[in-house]
Amino acid sequence: MKQINELGRVLGKILADLFRLKAQGKVSDSVQFVNQSLKQKIVLGLDELLEIPMNEMLTLLQTEKNFNDENLESLAEL
Repeated sequence: MKQINELGRVLGKILADLFRLKAQGKVSDSVQFVNQSLKQKIVLGLDELLEIPMNEMLTLLQTEKNFNDENLESLAEL
């Protein structure tokens, strides 16, 4: 449970940093930042996430990465 809560905080921080970069007009920097952050925290970058079939993604994230509903919503916003 502690790891799940930590993941939620990490995703929240990523979102906050992403919105700050987007507000500054640094869209390409924000994409690079998100990709790097995802790779560090869940060991999957944007490319890897996009390669997972949609019907398998939810199961993968919940079982292998211990995502809960709050984490999934944060990732969806990202």
